[in-house]
Amino acid sequence: MNELGYVEGKNLTIEWRYADGDYTRLTGFANELVTMNLPVIVTYGTAAARVLQKTTMTTPIVVAAAVDLVGAGIVESLAHPGRNFTGLSVIDVDISSKQLELLKAFSPKLTRVAVLLNPGNSSNPLVSRHVQTAASALGVEVAVVYAATPQAIETAFVEATQQGTSAVLVAADAFFPGQASQIAASATQHRLATISAWSHGGVHAAKAR
Repeated sequence: MNELGYVEGKNLTIEWRYADGDYTRLTGFANELVTMNLPVIVTYGTAAARVLQKTTMTTPIVVAAAVDLVGAGIVESLAHPGRNFTGLSVIDVDISSKQLELLKAFSPKLTRVAVLLNPGNSSNPLVSRHVQTAASALGVEVAVVYAATPQAIETAFVEATQQGTSAVLVAADAFFPGQASQIAASATQHRLATISAWSHGGVHAAKAR
């Protein structure tokens, strides 16, 4: 923005809102920002984009990154998004097959994998479908565990262990990148090989059983 001549506090005002992984706060934030008649709203993630889609059809929305904007029904196509949305659609879902292949290579005896999801993310059905398709091709069964708070991450890894999984795939979600330390600690404690969409948001490798 500075390169374009905009300086915050001088000729630019930014209204910051953070949900901190709590998707129940998104609707309130969306309503608040839309009523302020801002010239543009920039957001991140599929969940926030879906909420804004329901809140306004006129305010321009720029999605910094989200999982499959087309598949989620937020834009009509990547070439012609239509409506009042534009932005970037990341390929986290599309690489699930490669992530599972890496887990299989790391743990050749892998027969059952857990997928860690944030229960508030509306893209979960899409993510689950892609992972299930990839897992079926590799002869791997899938179990789903959920976490929406730092404390719930440890519980999710306990559930993954109880369900007989030997690896965890951390789904793309705005909440998980900030929980890298907790995810790494739980993965190590329960000896579950773990992989994430982001190098800073998950575990490169935890010792498998």
